Amino acid sequence: CSQETLREHYKALHELARHWDEVLPAHQLLTVRYEDVVNNQEEMTRRIIDFVGLEWEDQCLQFHKTERAVATASLSQVRQPMYNSSLDSWRKYEHRLATLTEGLAGLHEVEWASSKWPRER
Repeated sequence: CSQETLREHYKALHELARHWDEVLPAHQLLTVRYEDVVNNQEEMTRRIIDFVGLEWEDQCLQFHKTERAVATASLSQVRQPMYNSSLDSWRKYEHRLATLTEGLAGLHEVEWASSKWPRER
């Protein structure tokens, strides 16, 4: 798959997400940015738990201390606290991704109505 094709798929996904963000009632969609979660884990986790209607438990922030079996390729990540040191690791490849990122500037900065919870429309 070419970078041009990936770029067009990402733009189409962005437009679809924008559509649902605009038409769904406030209580049916929550947009969560990965960067927000790793940079402000407790606030974002509380927002997600509240959105899905669950009671808060402090263990939500201690996921890495669980002893239950985990069947995933990212087992080592599951067993450590959340970290943000990898957020910009893609930048070392930025010069090779110019075709992909061309035309996507600003899309990640869009303010989604569904990223605010609780909220009213």
